[in-house]
Amino acid sequence: MSKVKLLALAAFAVFMLSVPATALAKEGGQWLVNGTPLAAGAVLELLPTALVLSRGHLVILTNPNLLLQCTGHLILLEGGKIIGPDGLLIKKVTFHQCEVKPIGAECKLENETIASNSIDGLASLDLPGSLNAYILLLPETKTTFTTFKFEGEKCPLAGVLPLTGSISLLIHGALHETLLHLVLAFSLPKALKVGAVESHLLELDFDIALLQHENWSFH
Repeated sequence: MSKVKLLALAAFAVFMLSVPATALAKEGGQWLVNGTPLAAGAVLELLPTALVLSRGHLVILTNPNLLLQCTGHLILLEGGKIIGPDGLLIKKVTFHQCEVKPIGAECKLENETIASNSIDGLASLDLPGSLNAYILLLPETKTTFTTFKFEGEKCPLAGVLPLTGSISLLIHGALHETLLHLVLAFSLPKALKVGAVESHLLELDFDIALLQHENWSFH
């Protein structure tokens, strides 16, 4: 994926972060595979690995000033699938090489690997005239995406804390049928919390594909 497209996605994410969720008008749509609409209830698996493209990878900023960053170049998507006509389900998302970068605090994670609970999503067409698709991600059965255990006597968030709320995905050029789609993940204002602390998913973009290497799109 070209740097121009990555910069365009980043610029769009900045715009999305400035707009209230209620103001984001969405339209219906459906998955297509090799030009054919995916029937209601039909399932196609996603490739279980996704290549991370962003420089910062998974970056969550909490307030007060605690930066959680994962720098592994691959994301594991266990049990990932698209479901006709417009669903998405991922049983587990795993990130590697995770650490806390405190600003004026001493914190560390108990484990450098972060694994999510099952995640459910519903796709729709993005803003009118856009080629992109938008997916709102929520934990499938509960409110918690995952939990973090922060350690350190001076850490302001010491203890086990849940990551709750919602995460947004933007699929770049979803109207175009292709093997790989670039996805940008981010959080809208006040949509994500670590414990009771408002947090932000700052940047995460990666490529996803179907397990059988078929062309797919969303119209």
